[in-house]
Amino acid sequence: MFAMFILALLQFCLGLGRHDITTAFEGRVAATAQEMLHRHNWMVPYCNGVPRVVKPPLPYWAVMSAWSIGGTIDVALARLPSAFLGALAIVLVMDLTRRTLGRRAGFFAGLVWLSTWFIASEYRKAMADPYLAFFTLLSVWLWVVAEQTAHRGLKKRGLAR
Repeated sequence: MFAMFILALLQFCLGLGRHDITTAFEGRVAATAQEMLHRHNWMVPYCNGVPRVVKPPLPYWAVMSAWSIGGTIDVALARLPSAFLGALAIVLVMDLTRRTLGRRAGFFAGLVWLSTWFIASEYRKAMADPYLAFFTLLSVWLWVVAEQTAHRGLKKRGLAR
């Protein structure tokens, strides 16, 4: 699983700054994060001087954090948090599949996840969608882990098969 995580990091992170921001979605996230940085206001998102409170602020905070740590406003750094979530998502996909279908299936699920163009493309963008996809996947993984843990506890007590 660790090797697959490293491959995913390479897949999602290499060449992040090779292309400029071209979509309106990425542009709004980057512009909002940049304006929040200039205003020194991490609480209320602004884009072009207008409060942008309809969307959750996590993507803006992640981009702002990457820019603050990196010390520069850069396209690659704007996309880095999403790319890291994509690499973490492969671990969740593999473990979720391992828990439900077995170890071998988990490995192949990781390969399919890593080689799917849509996944590779979406997790390389500074948009809200990668965050939504990752935390939805995390929620499903937590649910399955909790269910399996509870079932094992009941089995130990002789209350389940």
